[in-house]
Amino acid sequence: MEVCLPSSWASEIQLLTHLRYLKINIKEFDFKGISHLLDLQTLIIHSPNTPRTSPGAIWKMTKLRLVEIYELSFVWEENDRTIFEETSTTMLENLKIFRTHHIFVDNTTPRFGGVEVHTQLQYLSLVTSYTKFWDSVGWESYFVLPSNITRLYLGGCFLTEGMVSNIARLKKLESLTIKGGFPVRKSENHYWDVTNVEFPSLKILILESEDE
Repeated sequence: MEVCLPSSWASEIQLLTHLRYLKINIKEFDFKGISHLLDLQTLIIHSPNTPRTSPGAIWKMTKLRLVEIYELSFVWEENDRTIFEETSTTMLENLKIFRTHHIFVDNTTPRFGGVEVHTQLQYLSLVTSYTKFWDSVGWESYFVLPSNITRLYLGGCFLTEGMVSNIARLKKLESLTIKGGFPVRKSENHYWDVTNVEFPSLKILILESEDE
């Protein structure tokens, strides 16, 4: 189902309890409006405003196989951390494809390493804001990637030693695309040293710098 809905969309969709595919284009999106869609397998959200949601609203949809959201902001509610700790090894265990450009986190949010529990995830596409991560000490620790990934696209990140180490853990990786945050010549102190790194399954490698 692909829909463009008015602001009252939440009430319009309440009866679609067995929906498996939803692509929605809407100005204001709230995950609570779809948290009852427990059979949903594909979720694509196009919204000019960043959806804000409790992580628990997503974790309930355990059958999700593909999620595509341009921006996402987590707002932790009272019981969310307990749910996270109790289900961290099984939540979204069917997820295979996850695409997003921005995930907003704060000190109350578990680092992005939480995606490692999604053992079925095969394709991950992430574009980060290098202006926010670059000045952060140990920013690479936010990118602990699921070990079963076969296709990985990373945009806006730098190939520091820590980041290369995170990528090198992906022994099943077949396709890797990395797009830098700015022209390579401006980041000459940050390069990819693969002297002692092996990618036994890698078939496609694409390295791109931003145009001047």
